[in-house]
Amino acid sequence: MLIAAIPRLALLHKSNFGIESDEAIVGLMAKHINEGAEVPIFYYGQNYLGSLEALLVSGSFELFGISNQSLKLVPFLISLVFVAVTYFLAKDYTTRYGARVASLLAAVAPQFLTLWSVKARGGFIELVLIGSLSLLVANRVIWKTTTFKLCLLGLLLGLGWWVNNQIIFYAVAIYALASLVLLYREGFWPVVGATVMCGLFFVVGSLPFWYENVTSTPRFGSFKTLFGGTAEAIEESSAENPGFKGRVSEFYSEVFLEHFDGLTTEALPILLGGRRAWSVVDFLPNSSLVAIGLYLVALTFYVFRWLRLRVARSNDTEDDSYVPPFSLPLLFILSVGLIFCLSQFGWLSQSPRYLLPIYSVLFIVVGVAAAEIRRYLGIISSSVFVGAFILLNLASNYVNSTDSLRDGIVYQVHLPGEPMVYEGERVSRSHDELYEWLEKHDYNHIITNYWIGYRVAFETREQVTFSRFDQPGTIRIPEYERARGVREEDVYVLVPAQSVKVKSELAARGFTFRETEVGGYVILDWVVPRSERGEPIELRVEQLSTSGNIEDLPALIDGDSGTRWKYGGPQNSEMDLEILFEEPVLISGIDMDLGFWAHDIASQLVIDLEDPQGKWCSNFDSRGMDIFSESRQVWEFFFRPQLVKRIRLRQLGSHPVNDWSIAELIPYAGDKRQFSKKVLADASEGENSQSVKEN
Repeated sequence: MLIAAIPRLALLHKSNFGIESDEAIVGLMAKHINEGAEVPIFYYGQNYLGSLEALLVSGSFELFGISNQSLKLVPFLISLVFVAVTYFLAKDYTTRYGARVASLLAAVAPQFLTLWSVKARGGFIELVLIGSLSLLVANRVIWKTTTFKLCLLGLLLGLGWWVNNQIIFYAVAIYALASLVLLYREGFWPVVGATVMCGLFFVVGSLPFWYENVTSTPRFGSFKTLFGGTAEAIEESSAENPGFKGRVSEFYSEVFLEHFDGLTTEALPILLGGRRAWSVVDFLPNSSLVAIGLYLVALTFYVFRWLRLRVARSNDTEDDSYVPPFSLPLLFILSVGLIFCLSQFGWLSQSPRYLLPIYSVLFIVVGVAAAEIRRYLGIISSSVFVGAFILLNLASNYVNSTDSLRDGIVYQVHLPGEPMVYEGERVSRSHDELYEWLEKHDYNHIITNYWIGYRVAFETREQVTFSRFDQPGTIRIPEYERARGVREEDVYVLVPAQSVKVKSELAARGFTFRETEVGGYVILDWVVPRSERGEPIELRVEQLSTSGNIEDLPALIDGDSGTRWKYGGPQNSEMDLEILFEEPVLISGIDMDLGFWAHDIASQLVIDLEDPQGKWCSNFDSRGMDIFSESRQVWEFFFRPQLVKRIRLRQLGSHPVNDWSIAELIPYAGDKRQFSKKVLADASEGENSQSVKEN
């Protein structure tokens, strides 16, 4: 355990105890618990990940204060306990030497496990510990079943089900083997009795999960989240290909093969130490082949030990001494692979956090193999074998890439990249300059990306909160969200590539702003419209026309964001909507309220205005600009005051599924004083003087 602390502390020190927004959520949950808020059952905004880690972190905060260090302390300590449990679990299968090898590899682990040993991401490392304890108890249940052991096993599996549903990997393997052994040894009804007893305590252990699913609305929402993605994918495939309907087995076979390919070519090299998280290339030439080769050798010796033990047992029927169920780790590895490939999470193979449970048995297989090699080939051969694993794990944590080696940098603690925000640009490692700037300008709310915002909220102790901008659009704390207004206090904190998009959008919609570069970010504040708008103009249905659906036109002007006009069909380049005025009207802008249908916004929108002489001009054109990727209910457009006879909205993009929908469309009258000033200014500058006089 002391050895295990060294690489984990080195990583924490090198990263300056840096966190990402998903970890910040756990810290915010713990902060809220200590402030007296109702204890959450699940991770904020995610109804299948239990709050055990947040409860443990709240205790850490009570003892040591709120900080990144106190947050990281919980997974760090859990990972050390996991090393100890690995030793005792390995002792069930091999000698003391083999158990020491297993725990040493858990301590000096591959880079992916080292990384996740200090991540407070809602219970991932805690689940690996609970799962290992379940395997430890399951061995004793299989050897000699007692009521106490069954109850304890049920409690552990139930607790794991609440913490993280990946406990299913353990439960499937344990139940499959235990029920078969018990059926062979005692018959059918004892299996039924054991199942009922273990199941009852499973419910007790996972009681928070069931309580939330029974009392919340909609009921059993966790299952909809866990399995709804697959159902929706089947439905979408059926919609796109009518001949597919009913052939669910075909869908699962395609998904399985796709996920299996990701498991074998991407996830396994990362888990075994041949690659690093989110990487599709080896950190050193052929490091993945070396890793896979070493573990295949270990698996071969493990199977050899299993077969040898079976032969020995068949020749000695009177020996009733404890023999561990060597099939359990093999069944467990098989269940992990099968369930992962069939689940909706199987796409996540470049950062295989949903495969972390494999570490519960991976090092035990190596420990058993090391003991077998020592028995038949001697201590030197075994030491070389174990040393190869240690060197591989150390290299995955510390040896730099080939490019760095050319630069003369041989080794250092490898730090994974910060979360990606937009077009390859990442969150800054340090936010110190950003926090100083926000405090200096007395800003307590910003508009920014998920991966920046929740980290800012935690590290400022919620002195600064945020509204989401761009993807991902997941809402963890709804209270942070504010309606986007036309206010000087709207402050955008963006990575440089995002700022290009936002500046184009703001300028096109009629805003001015100030731009400042701070700590790797571009900040846009003082966001104000170029001209003021007058009162909303009331419209009548007779003024509206479209080449599409005319029946829903009244919904555009009924004052209800819960109703909508929809064009009627997937987006194409021939969609339009017009507002006609009986007499020319002074117009200064328009609001487009999307209600609940933000996903149906025009992918390419042009707003044209026709003057009293019948001349058209485009006052807004989003073609070539990626400005509608952000989900927002209301979009505001500001024009210079001008006399308008007709307003035309054209949808020129295309989408295979989304319709073009608008809940409310509100034009605004112009300020006549501003209009007069504009006319005078144009005349004094001599621009279009004849046109100005005619107007």
